[in-house]
Amino acid sequence: MWLGEMQPEANDNYARPVMNTNGTPLTGIVSISAGDILCLALDASGYVWAWGNGGWGDCTGQGAGVGNHSDPRRVVAGEWGTTAGAGFGETFLKAKAISGGQGYAMAVTTNGIPVAWGNNGACGAAASGGHLGSGGGGQSNAPKFIRTGAATYATNATSISDGDTWGFYTTTT
Repeated sequence: MWLGEMQPEANDNYARPVMNTNGTPLTGIVSISAGDILCLALDASGYVWAWGNGGWGDCTGQGAGVGNHSDPRRVVAGEWGTTAGAGFGETFLKAKAISGGQGYAMAVTTNGIPVAWGNNGACGAAASGGHLGSGGGGQSNAPKFIRTGAATYATNATSISDGDTWGFYTTTT
């Protein structure tokens, strides 16, 4: 995978590979998405990778307190990995679709559950970012289900897309 201005040669006019911390390029990528302060990649095994400015609600999905990082890291499983019948027991998020927004990110898990993480606020607010749709206020440093009710969420999502402060997903029915 190649990016222009996210690597140490930020003022270079040529595309450069996205590099892991061990100095090797990130490979096996099947989909990418860029938000305003973060980048996402989806690999052939379904793992979601993120890098960028984690300052807005830990929007790179690494858990609490990681902050900024220019190297790609797998997004933690979050609520998907702790919920029976979802991705219970998974350490890292596995998805079939990804999308980056304004200080937040969204994905559709491999089993069709839409999730979001990062900031949770409107443009111009002190904590700007997208509305996560998780049913509660506040940011999330790990993926949370996008809910359709207090205890309900879709399990048949197929694609996802977000703008500055809103997002949409499609379902099979």
